[in-house]
Amino acid sequence: YVHNPNTNPNPKPIPDPNPIHIPISNSISNPNPNSNKIAQAVLGERVFAMDASQHVLVAGTADRNVHVFDLRSGLNVKMGTYISPCAYQTRCISLFADNTGFALGCIEGRVALEHFSDMGKKDAQGQIPKHLNTENFVFKCHRFKKGNTSRIYAVNDIGFHKENTLVTAGGDGLLCVWDKKAAIDSLCLIGNPNPIP
Repeated sequence: YVHNPNTNPNPKPIPDPNPIHIPISNSISNPNPNSNKIAQAVLGERVFAMDASQHVLVAGTADRNVHVFDLRSGLNVKMGTYISPCAYQTRCISLFADNTGFALGCIEGRVALEHFSDMGKKDAQGQIPKHLNTENFVFKCHRFKKGNTSRIYAVNDIGFHKENTLVTAGGDGLLCVWDKKAAIDSLCLIGNPNPIP
């Protein structure tokens, strides 16, 4: 919605020129506003997380698969499918600001940084052989240990800034700012006693 009370007292929704529809099923639909055709991709499981920017769409499904599409060809061209590097359910996906890859957050307090340039190097299990260099990695976050008790919280959202920084929002109520290259948290904002969705 666009709403400026000084110039627009009655806000109206602005239609998205390229809406992506995700029914509660195992498919993604992208209607073409210039025709009656709908591009559709049927995936193996329900879509749990998705992000799209410019010509790339990334979707994480219930079976821990990650599907990457090139939207310049609708949903007909899949750039790749592989298993998430996180062992637990995908909670959120966010494309890098420069669209060279994406971050995937899971319910186990981990974030995986994946680069599109490394996608062709992965085997069927989603692993890159050790003899090949990669920029991909997984790091732990939103976890606390007190004595013998560990508390692990889901990563609910991830946002990127153009200067190689990312922010994670966790089920622990914290927003943490990270250096994307080093996976080092530079700042955690404390103060929300509730999970950040």
